[in-house]
Amino acid sequence: AGVKIVQASCGENISAILCSKGHLYTTGSSEWGQLGNGETGEYIVTAGRLSYANCSKFLSRSNFVQSEQDALLEKGGMPSSSTGAGKAKIIPLEDARRIRLATVSCGKNHILAVEAASTSSEHVPRVFSWGCGDYGRLGHTVQADEYTPRMIGA
Repeated sequence: AGVKIVQASCGENISAILCSKGHLYTTGSSEWGQLGNGETGEYIVTAGRLSYANCSKFLSRSNFVQSEQDALLEKGGMPSSSTGAGKAKIIPLEDARRIRLATVSCGKNHILAVEAASTSSEHVPRVFSWGCGDYGRLGHTVQADEYTPRMIGA
């Protein structure tokens, strides 16, 4: 028995699919991290010329992260008063391997995904984004690319 595909979405050079179990698969260009595999795949071809190790088949993605500040807030802690410039410190979600997605949507060079609803009345589905972060399109309050599906904070 193969994987039953329930949704597909395409960007400029990326494709994402969801299976009936809520697992995410991506393929295509990894230039801005939109594959969600934690890297751009960037390598040097010749002096002054870069290329990218793109993905030519759908691979499962199961790493999900959040900012350290969002993790503190989630646990009732106080965020640090020093905001600092640049990217936030990112940490893996403790339940990353158990996350099941309900829907996925590709932009030109980024992806958004919504977690599936849970039977628990206290659980609110989370939203994740990754890929090209120009113009703040990922919703993480900074203009920075994300290479792994990152939870959008409150």
